[in-house]
Amino acid sequence: TPNGPTLAAAKVGLLEDQLITANIPNQDSYEVTIKAIDPDSGGTSIEWDCDGFRQLDIDIDVGFPRSWLLPSPDDGSSKAHSKFLASIVDWDDWIINASLDTCTIVNTNGTQLVVTDMSYDHSDTRNPPSLAFPTNYVGKDQDETFHGFFIHAATNELPDKLRSFPNPSQRISIQLSDFIINKDGITGKLEAQNVLNFPDGNISNLGASIDTVKIELVNSSLNNAAMIGKIVLPISNVQSSNAINYQALFNTADGFQFSLSPAGPIIADLWHGAKITLDPASSISIKLDTTTKFDMSLTGQFDWANIDIGVVKAIT
Repeated sequence: TPNGPTLAAAKVGLLEDQLITANIPNQDSYEVTIKAIDPDSGGTSIEWDCDGFRQLDIDIDVGFPRSWLLPSPDDGSSKAHSKFLASIVDWDDWIINASLDTCTIVNTNGTQLVVTDMSYDHSDTRNPPSLAFPTNYVGKDQDETFHGFFIHAATNELPDKLRSFPNPSQRISIQLSDFIINKDGITGKLEAQNVLNFPDGNISNLGASIDTVKIELVNSSLNNAAMIGKIVLPISNVQSSNAINYQALFNTADGFQFSLSPAGPIIADLWHGAKITLDPASSISIKLDTTTKFDMSLTGQFDWANIDIGVVKAIT
């Protein structure tokens, strides 16, 4: 003003955390904490200049009701927390970043969930830093005009009772990475680990393990899918020494195509204990339909240390 001080720009932030507590119908409660301004972590503040509103920074911590989520590990009283961060420069130009600490979903027998990096993009001028579109992605907004959800990393661990691996640290886990969800469909990668321990898996009645399942979606269409594990051929007894590493590609028309990576010789009980050294070119095709069929193409070397072909009565 003509008679008073002038400011080219100003910033006002919360000096103390503001806690909001609310109850849900079962008398449990959730907590929303609007964080105070902090030089290291940001906090909540608003900025303006001579032209008006400039930027709103939001830093919110949410403590979920214990009847919904439990922290992991659980001390019996604490809440599972999620953090929300947003920097708004225009009401039509904002991004919310969120994370969820490792927690257990109540009434799911111990199913764990952790979201390390998730965003909702409602900006025409910027994107979440980790957002990248696959080369075969179809959509007009493959630039800063993208609007939608982006999950950079999340992990879901199934209940321990469903674990098939004997190692207690090897729970069945499902990992999401670079998931894009918008009007053009779902794009991203899903990976499940420690699915079935050897020899508990049954692939076309062959003893097997399913160590990892990988699925890649682009615009809600299957772009790539594969299983990795171990399998025993029908010529051998089901035991770990005869298990062969495999990678199986999903193919909706022809079933699964297995490529084999033998770590060493196997014993073929079908041929009286012959030791077989398979070449990496060996493969199996399995088709799952009303009936299960498989074809094998095996190349390699046979070796009998001692062989008894019986009494030879006559040679002509």
